[in-house]
Amino acid sequence: MPFNLRKRTPLSYYEPDEPKFDEYLYCEECSDFVYDYCAIHGPLLVVPDNKVPAKTGFPAYVPRAALTIPNVFLHIAPSIIPG
Repeated sequence: MPFNLRKRTPLSYYEPDEPKFDEYLYCEECSDFVYDYCAIHGPLLVVPDNKVPAKTGFPAYVPRAALTIPNVFLHIAPSIIPG
């Protein structure tokens, strides 16, 4: 009894997971929600927060969220915009 031993290319049907709605960002210039890439502005740059230990040594009135801001790119300061 002859067997058909020809080689077949393996197939893989992979469907990537759809991102959750809260993972999209709204671009006001494009008036569209984007994920990972904007058709006009290109790839999105996501800057992760700094890790802050539980005990920081800062006074209690310093908000913890202010300590997580990446100080290389951003800083908190009083606004110069009137009102």
